[in-house]
Amino acid sequence: MRSTFALVFAMSCFTAGATNYYISANGNDHNIGTSPSSSWKTLGKLNSFFRSLQPGDNVYLNRGDVFYGSIIINKSGVAHSPITISAYGSGTDPVVTGFTTIRGWTNLGGNIWESNSAVRTFATCNIVLINGMNTPVCRYPNSGWLTYESHSGMTSITSSSLTGKLNWTGGQLCLRSIRWMLEVNPIIAQSGNTLIYSGGSSPGTNGYGFFIQNDSLALDSPNEWWFSKYTKKLRIYSTNSPTNVQVPTIDGLVLCSGFNYITFDHLNFEGANSSIFENRNSKYIHIQNCIFKFAENGILADHTKSANEIMWIEHNTFKNLNNHATYMTSYSQLDTTRYNNIDSIGMIPGGWFETNQNSGDAIILTGRPGTAVLYNTISNIGHTGIYCSQRDGLNASYNYISNFGMTRYDAGGIYSWNQDSTTTTSRIFDHNIIIGSNQVSAGIGKDDPSLFGIYLDGSSKNTHISNNTISGCYTSGIHILNSGTVTITNNTSYDNGNQLEFTHAFGGGMKITGIVVKHNIFFSKNKTQPVFSFRDDDNSLFNKFGIVDSNYYARPIDDNLLIQTAVAYTKTNRTLSGWQAFSGQDLHSKKSPKTIFDKSHLRFEYNATNSPKKISLDANYVDVKGNSYNLSVMLAPYSSVVLIN
Repeated sequence: MRSTFALVFAMSCFTAGATNYYISANGNDHNIGTSPSSSWKTLGKLNSFFRSLQPGDNVYLNRGDVFYGSIIINKSGVAHSPITISAYGSGTDPVVTGFTTIRGWTNLGGNIWESNSAVRTFATCNIVLINGMNTPVCRYPNSGWLTYESHSGMTSITSSSLTGKLNWTGGQLCLRSIRWMLEVNPIIAQSGNTLIYSGGSSPGTNGYGFFIQNDSLALDSPNEWWFSKYTKKLRIYSTNSPTNVQVPTIDGLVLCSGFNYITFDHLNFEGANSSIFENRNSKYIHIQNCIFKFAENGILADHTKSANEIMWIEHNTFKNLNNHATYMTSYSQLDTTRYNNIDSIGMIPGGWFETNQNSGDAIILTGRPGTAVLYNTISNIGHTGIYCSQRDGLNASYNYISNFGMTRYDAGGIYSWNQDSTTTTSRIFDHNIIIGSNQVSAGIGKDDPSLFGIYLDGSSKNTHISNNTISGCYTSGIHILNSGTVTITNNTSYDNGNQLEFTHAFGGGMKITGIVVKHNIFFSKNKTQPVFSFRDDDNSLFNKFGIVDSNYYARPIDDNLLIQTAVAYTKTNRTLSGWQAFSGQDLHSKKSPKTIFDKSHLRFEYNATNSPKKISLDANYVDVKGNSYNLSVMLAPYSSVVLIN
C-alpha cells in the first residue's frame, strides 16, 4: 500500500504541462499517441520519442497486449515528477517480451527436430520455453550424477561411467569441483573415459559428481533441446513436430543508463537472453508491481559498469530466473528491496551463463548503509536466499525464506561474508523466518552439503542476529565460521541438523571472540541433533569467546548430552551442567521443562505475515519457558513457538 500511495502522491505533484502517451497492439506509430484512440503501436516508437518526454509525463501500455522489444531510457524526470511507464485499460498487465516463437521444423530422424532457420543471433542460449515451461538443455544422464574417480588440476576428470563410445567434445561439463561450486565448462577433448575441459576455477574432488549437457548426443528425452552456436539453430527431441517453442532474441528488456527519476509500474517482463532490467549509474529508479520471469537475471546493476545507483524495488514478482532475481554488486549503491515475491531462482543445475560462487543466489546485497531487503517471500532457490557481503549498514529483516540450497551447496538462507580488511560496524538480520533447505545431498559423495539457516562466513564482524526463526535446515540453524563480535539474541532455532554452531577452522581466520548469545531457544526435535556445537581447530577459546547466558537448550526426547565441543578435532559431548562447568558460560540457561518419548508430542508454529495470527490447537501445550496454551496460541508477526504436549 505504501508504494501505491507514493506513486499517487508523485502523480499529484506532476507539472501542469505533463502529457500522457498510450501504446496498444491496435495502435499506429504514425499517431500522436496522446489518447487511447490515437495510440502508438510499438516500443520502437517509444524509444525514438523518449528524448522528447518531459518530467511528469506518463507512458501507458495497454493491458492485455504483448509488446516485443526493449525499452531504452534516455531522458530523466525530476524529483516529485518522474517519468512513469505503466499500464492502462482492463485485463492482465501488459507484457514486454523478448521471446520469439519458432515456426517451421525439419525431422532429422530418431525423434529429433531442427528449426528450419537460425532462431537467434547470439552464440549462447540457456532459456527455452516449451509449452510455457522453462525447459533445461539436454543432458547425460537425464537425471542424477555420474562420479569421477580421479582428476588432474582444473583441466580433466576421469570416470569409469564413461566408456568412450560417445565422444562429448564440444559439450559442457557440469562439475561439482568442490562442495561450494557447480562449474559449467566447455569440453575441449575426450580420451577414453577422461574429459579434458577449459575454464575451470577449482581443482576437482575425487568421488564427486558431474553430468554433461548441451551436446546433441544427449538428445534422448521428450522436450530436451540443443542449440548450435555455429548454425544458431535449435534441435528438440519430440515424437511430433514441436509446437509452442519460444526463445529470447533480445539481450535485455530495459536499459537505464545514467538517467534518473524513472518509475515502472504494473508491467510484465519476460524472455531475455541476459538480464531483464539493467541499471547503469541511474538514481531514484522505482520498480513496483511488475513481473520478471524467464531470463538469466531479473534486475542487474553490475559494479564493473555502474555505481551510485538508487533504486526502490517493491511489490514485484520474480519467477523462473536461471541465476538471480536481483544482482546488485556496486558497493556505492543504495537499494530498498521489499514486499517482493521471489520463486524458482537458479533451480536448473548449470543453467547459468557464468560460473562463480554466487551462481543461483536469489538476492545479492551490497551497497551503502541503508541498503535493505525487507518483507520479501523467497522460495525455491538454487543457492542462497539473501547474500550480504563487504559493506556496512546492510539490513535483511522480516523476510520469509524457504527451500534454499536446492542445486548448489555451502549455502545459507541468509549468508554473510567479508574480506579480512573490510570494516563493518553494523549488519542486521532481524525477524526473518527461514524454513527448510535442500534435504538431499547429491554429487558430493559422503560430504555434508553445508546448508545453514543463517550463515556468517569469514570475518562477518559486528552482525546482529535477532528475533529470527529457523527450522528444517540440513546442517544447522545458525552457523558462525571465523567471525567475531556477533550478537545472537531472541532467536528460535528448531529441528535443524544442529541448532547453533561456532567454528574456528582451517588454522587461521578471524577468532570467535566478542560474541553475545542471550535469550535464544535452541530446540532439537530428534536425538541425533546436537543443540549447540563449538569447534576450535587451533586452541581452546571456550572461556574467552564472549558472553553466553539465559538461553534454552532443549531436546526433550533425549535431554542429556546436548552440547558438543571439539578442540583440535577431538569431540566431547556434554550435558548442560557439564558445559557450564567447562566454559563458565550459560549459568542461567535451562533445558526442556518436560521429557517426551515420541516426537509427535512436539508442535511447531510460525507466522510469516504482517498481522497477528491465531492458531487453534488440538490439546493443551507448554513452551520451553513453561507458558501454557489452552487450545489456541496467538503469534505476533514474524514470530514462532515450539510447543510440547
